[in-house]
Amino acid sequence: MEILDQYEIRARISPSVVVSLPLAVTLFIGAYEVSNSLTDTVLGAGVIYTILIYGISIFIRGFGHKIEQALWKSWGGPSSVRVMRWSDSLFGDEQKLQFHDAVRDKCSIVLSTRDEEKRSPKDADWKISQAFLQVRAILRRCDKEGLWSKHNAEYGFQRNLLGSRVIWLLFSILGSIGCWTSWTYEKANIWILGLAINLLWAIASIICGWYLLPKFIRFSADRYAESAWSSFLICAQKDPA
Repeated sequence: MEILDQYEIRARISPSVVVSLPLAVTLFIGAYEVSNSLTDTVLGAGVIYTILIYGISIFIRGFGHKIEQALWKSWGGPSSVRVMRWSDSLFGDEQKLQFHDAVRDKCSIVLSTRDEEKRSPKDADWKISQAFLQVRAILRRCDKEGLWSKHNAEYGFQRNLLGSRVIWLLFSILGSIGCWTSWTYEKANIWILGLAINLLWAIASIICGWYLLPKFIRFSADRYAESAWSSFLICAQKDPA
């Protein structure tokens, strides 16, 4: 039941709901106009919308992973790698030495020294990325509900929503057209309400997708990386086995 996983709900299902809200508004109004029964509308349209959400969420995740590569390139690498470079200032040198010891003991990977990183930065990044794959597995075992998991879900939500911003805007436009067309035929005021909601959602998609999310997503990614590495160090110190 992957859909019930907390990360999937927060990072994949939630942005799917945001993106597809204009379709939901149009669908529910149309169902209500046909049945004239709120109960039948909720049951009928609700089932269809639930299936629609799960299908859309598959594409939402794909769009998120696709834009992630472009984000990492613009940031100079994944946050989980950047924060562990000797050239990065988030963690101090003494703390990085503790991370290196923990990675060596728990992951059997020897991370690069400062001089080795200067000589071969790509090799140093590769070692960090390989270590982080194991770090995540360790965290899922020893600190599954830790703060790092909440930061991970927050970053995943923003990444997937940013990757789907064009779809978000497109659905808002299509929902607006659908409500406007239906109103011209039926003259029912409820379609005007739907049109207003969808137009506002189109504006929200532009503000969030092209202005707010690009500004805040790196902060979320860095916070996730910081909490993940910090939680791993605590786990390593608590569990010497």
